[in-house]
Amino acid sequence: MIAPLLIAALAALVTASAELSSSAALDSSRVLGGELWRLFSGHLAHLSWRHFLMDAPIFVALYASFSRRSTPSCARRLMLFASLPVSLTVMTAGMHQVYGGLSGLSCAAVSALLLGMILDRPSSPLPYLLAGAFCHYLFSLEGVASGIAVAHEAHLAGTFCGGLFVLVTRRRAEVPLLRDIQVEGTGPAPLLLEPPLSENLALLARPVAGNLHVHPQ
Repeated sequence: MIAPLLIAALAALVTASAELSSSAALDSSRVLGGELWRLFSGHLAHLSWRHFLMDAPIFVALYASFSRRSTPSCARRLMLFASLPVSLTVMTAGMHQVYGGLSGLSCAAVSALLLGMILDRPSSPLPYLLAGAFCHYLFSLEGVASGIAVAHEAHLAGTFCGGLFVLVTRRRAEVPLLRDIQVEGTGPAPLLLEPPLSENLALLARPVAGNLHVHPQ
């Protein structure tokens, strides 16, 4: 819960300063010129206070919810996992010279939450209805300010990253480790070790020795 609040506070600080906003925004030409930090700091920049107030509370609420369903560290990893692909997608699409906002990361959280609900309750219709409503939102959202177009590519990239993150993390959690394998009712499964070579030779020699007969001369 602390990480989303901290990021929202940093975003407010950046939004309050025109100089910081200019230095943090994802400007494709500046990134190509070597200012690689903008790939991450661009999520903190906002077009206006209205943009920030629409972004930040939703971002905090979504990642707080995801933290409760998983873990705070998992929520932090999701932010990092989605931040770079979202920025690179915006640059690759080339539809926006300058990009800013937390909405791409928020879409990653929504996707992760919805897919988690579907995997946990595949027979329940509610997660599918929510997923359908979210898809409608992705393609119907309009700009928050006159003359500003929504970066749909950022939202789609975030959605893809959130779903992929859940699939990868759940797959890794399902891979059994040897130390976690247990025999029912006996605790951890014992390791099967080969007996020493001397014991093997002794076992082989026993039947041979039993068949030997010494004949007196």
